[in-house]
This record gives sequence, C-alpha cells and structure tokens, in this order.
Amino acid sequence: FTAGLDIQTGLTTTLSFDIIYTLYGTDMFDTTNVFHSGNKFITSIQFHTYIGFNSLSFTARYRSKSKNQIAIANAQGQYVLEEEIQKTYPDHFEIFGRYRMRLCNTMFLSLFANGRFFQQSATLHALNLITVGVAPEFFLSPKIRLLTRLKTTTGEFENGNSLSGSEISIGID
Repeated sequence: FTAGLDIQTGLTTTLSFDIIYTLYGTDMFDTTNVFHSGNKFITSIQFHTYIGFNSLSFTARYRSKSKNQIAIANAQGQYVLEEEIQKTYPDHFEIFGRYRMRLCNTMFLSLFANGRFFQQSATLHALNLITVGVAPEFFLSPKIRLLTRLKTTTGEFENGNSLSGSEISIGID
C-alpha cells in the first residue's frame, strides 16, 4: 500500500509526504510453509526547492520491518512457522541533504551529506553512519550525461567498534 501527498509551498518549492506499507506472502517448499517475511513500514518527508538553476533538497525517512517467521521442526517432525526472537532487519532512520549547483551550461556539482541510524537487531549492533560527498555531472550532449560521485562514510557501532570507507563511481545516463 502506498500513499503520498505533495504540497507546493511556493513557486519553486515542494513538500512531499509518503507512506509505504508492504505485506509479504509466505514462502513454501512443496506444501510446507518455510518462511514468512515480516511486513515493512516506510514513511518519509522531503523538502525540495529551486534557486535559479540550482536546487536544494532534504529528506527524512524511517523504515521498520516486523519480525520474520521461520520454519522450525516440532516434536512430531512437522515444520511450523515461529516468530524470530529478535528482528534480523533493524529499524532505521535516515536524513539526507543535497545542494546541486550549475557551474556552466554543461556542468553541475552536487554536495551531499546523509546520516543513517540503525537500531540493534539480531544481526547488527546499533550503528550510526555519516556520509559526505560530491557528485559532478557533465552533459556530453543534450541527451547524455556523465555522472561521477565521490563519497566517504564513517560510523560507529554501539559496542565502540568503528568503520569507514570511500566510494568512487562513474556512470552514463
């Protein structure tokens, strides 16, 4: 199920709200139920505005997935679905901001940052990630763009362990 609302708050400014609720069916092997994924709920809000040829956007999103059910053999050797004790997929909250500026007719540069905040689950300690990056775009023709992106991410788990990494990507659109 999906519902959304877009509100134009100014000549070049919009505010968007979205809600998504996903129901999953049960996986079967022959006639035996073996897995049922927990349902998923996502809600988001986005602010977007144009400033001349440039644009500014902010997005906040919350995702939650209920517990899965997994086939477990009972005393009679029959498989029954039982809910997992702790969720495998963590709830998480994301915020994202981007400023895209036109440098000339054929080149744009985006500056962006995001934060992702994961709650503890059966497979993951609670984790906070922060990413910053740049994304130059080059128009090679009116219909072809060369997209590039450089970003770096750093984060820390609630147990004190940390992680970091960088990504470089190039693509054609």
